[in-house]
Amino acid sequence: MKGIKKLLIYRNCSLGDFIVGIPSYKIIKDLNINHKIFFLSLYNNDLSSIKPSEIHLKNSPIHKFIYFKKIKINNFINFIKFIRKFNFDKLYYLNESRSITKTFRDYLFFKFCNIQKLQGFDFCKLFKLIFNLKKTEKEIYNLISRTKVTITKNKLNKYYFFSLKHKKNYSKKKYITISFGGRSEQKKWSNENWNTLIKHIIKRFPNITIYLIGSYKEGKFANQLSKLYPKNIKNFCFNDDIKNKISMIAKSLFHISHDDGTMHIASIFKTRNICIFSGLYPRGLWFPYNPNSIIFWPKNNGDINSIDYSKVLKKFITNYKKKFI
Repeated sequence: MKGIKKLLIYRNCSLGDFIVGIPSYKIIKDLNINHKIFFLSLYNNDLSSIKPSEIHLKNSPIHKFIYFKKIKINNFINFIKFIRKFNFDKLYYLNESRSITKTFRDYLFFKFCNIQKLQGFDFCKLFKLIFNLKKTEKEIYNLISRTKVTITKNKLNKYYFFSLKHKKNYSKKKYITISFGGRSEQKKWSNENWNTLIKHIIKRFPNITIYLIGSYKEGKFANQLSKLYPKNIKNFCFNDDIKNKISMIAKSLFHISHDDGTMHIASIFKTRNICIFSGLYPRGLWFPYNPNSIIFWPKNNGDINSIDYSKVLKKFITNYKKKFI
């Protein structure tokens, strides 16, 4: 690889965070066709977390993934030396917006790594976000803005939609998918709400097939539901193969989820879906880039459980009937 130009993208992410950045990675490749692109991310010890390298893109612009564990003071210098060995001449900083202090710390770190051109450190925009001087944009647009490129909607759609590899003939059976996972408990609707919603969906559509997807963390509850409704529900929460889950959602008639990675997979394939949000983040920031999404946003200071299951059910029945019955 001697003599080949190399650049680094830095973004700590798992499934949903990585998917939202796909147009940005492709724009960066367009701008740097003579570079090999490396992707740096924090290694997540959570077994339910999906690593960026597990998410296979069509015509991926990324040459190699680099992971690091939380850096302690005693190995900080060694990590700088490790990054320096790659001789990156550019960095695109695509990490999620954070405090001024942490962003400046990251800026200094990459300066110490001897990377000459650092792009994506927009401190003015960060100040505006902190003091709410600007309406929050979807994260997909925030990331694109860091590349300093103005992109047309048609090109954005080309880069984003159907950009994930999947099994085209995953299943001949018609089904819907439901995911009740999420990394934060604040982002999760209660099991009681999910149980009630699913009970009424099956009551309204007795022959419906529901695939429950998520991580092993949701497996126990998914098992309970599959025992309650064995004719309608199949539990795939213990299936760790992300390729299968992507294919399931790609072929799903309808997807219902929290604000999680599966919501963004549904967005990639324009799958009709309902997204149940908490108020943990600013409204609009993580909304999916999907014309077929129905968003539920909470009242009561962002408590996700203030969203009534009956309203979700009504939207599902209306849109499911309209399209598929």
